[in-house]
Amino acid sequence: MEGAGTTSVRAHNLSKPMLIYAFTVVTVVLALAFMLYSLPAPFLPLYHAERNVSTVWDGVILGVVPVGFLISCAPSAQLMEHLNFKPILMTGSGLLGSIFLINCFFNRITSNTLYIALSCIFRIVAGIGTGLVAVPSFGVLTKLIPTRVAFVTALAEAALNGAQAFGPFMGSLLYNAGGYSLSFWVPGLIIVCCVLIELTIPRVNTLPEQSDSNDSMRVYKDPWIILAAWHCAACQILLYFHLPTLAPFVERALGETVVWTGLALLVNTSTIIISAPPLGWLIDRFNPYFFVMFSAVILPFLYMFLGPIPIFLCSNN
Repeated sequence: MEGAGTTSVRAHNLSKPMLIYAFTVVTVVLALAFMLYSLPAPFLPLYHAERNVSTVWDGVILGVVPVGFLISCAPSAQLMEHLNFKPILMTGSGLLGSIFLINCFFNRITSNTLYIALSCIFRIVAGIGTGLVAVPSFGVLTKLIPTRVAFVTALAEAALNGAQAFGPFMGSLLYNAGGYSLSFWVPGLIIVCCVLIELTIPRVNTLPEQSDSNDSMRVYKDPWIILAAWHCAACQILLYFHLPTLAPFVERALGETVVWTGLALLVNTSTIIISAPPLGWLIDRFNPYFFVMFSAVILPFLYMFLGPIPIFLCSNN
């Protein structure tokens, strides 16, 4: 173990400015990837209404991204055991940006059937690109500061959730300014340009010190990991189940523009940005499953007010 730090370039061998630079670039790319994930949420239902596309397809098109994400996460983790993080990260960024740039031209498709089919396929591929960005990003960030894994993870979570919250607001501004095409080509061009910036990230050894072919399968058999994964999935469902209906509700019931929908989504998840770093600091010091249990109780309780459920005798407006 003593010689491990001298046989390869590790994060703790980087100078402090280079470590900060690597941490910043990876975090920004991770945040941008998740911003693109949520960016179409406020304007896509409105655009579909103009095309006479059923609201059901709003949810399908917005909701298939996690399918691609799930498809790519396990292979990305396997690749991390054999490749450095940079080619995986650059592939994900390039794929994600390319999908958005191609998506600019979907408003020229006259057939709704073809439009829906291509939108679903391309959103799944976008999810694959997001997974190829997320897995190596978290892998290298925890290698950069290995003594504060929960805190570093919380900072990354705050960044990506902040970007994911800001995405709908940015999407609504772009849609108001230039319509459907502008809403895709601007963020697509930005994430493609990030590929060039990723080339300048200093090399960090993210390969495992010992290779065990059974390590990956052992993860899937651990009940605590399965519990934590299920909890994350349930929280994501609770957090984003209302995306397909929020934009039409704000426009029709409240008479507001799509920008207000993006602002509502920004407020909805802004507390994640504030709470994630201190929670990461606490999890480094206390039992993390206490926080899992607390959120499992408080989230469903708070969502009873969103509807609201009939027993509260509140107006739906």
